[in-house]
Amino acid sequence: MAEGFTFYKPGSGNVGSYKIPARPWITGSIITANEEHKIEFPNVTRFVNVSVPEASTTKVLRVHFAATGSGNVISGRHYMYINGQDEGFSWEVRCKEIYVSCASGTLEYFVMADLTSIPVGDISSYTGSGITE
Repeated sequence: MAEGFTFYKPGSGNVGSYKIPARPWITGSIITANEEHKIEFPNVTRFVNVSVPEASTTKVLRVHFAATGSGNVISGRHYMYINGQDEGFSWEVRCKEIYVSCASGTLEYFVMADLTSIPVGDISSYTGSGITE
């Protein structure tokens, strides 16, 4: 190895891992009232989009970073919701998993993510203020 050179590997502290074009990843499913799905990404995300193609004001999909049974996810309103009238919800976020739950009815949803080359083992699941408290 040449003296004075440092070689970096993909990792959560490596800015270049977030700046290079990400690999696309898409999934979807159907969810019913009081059901929860855990979406596990194969690598750490750079960007996540969740959408509901069906127009409805009575059916609500919740998107959160922890299971509904952990802490005060629902009672503390630590989620975003899509009611079908919205086009979806998108955000730049570094995570290895998200959860979706259905408050009422049956909904189809889609999740699209931009994946970095960072292994999911490099970051931990989110908890604490704004997530479970």
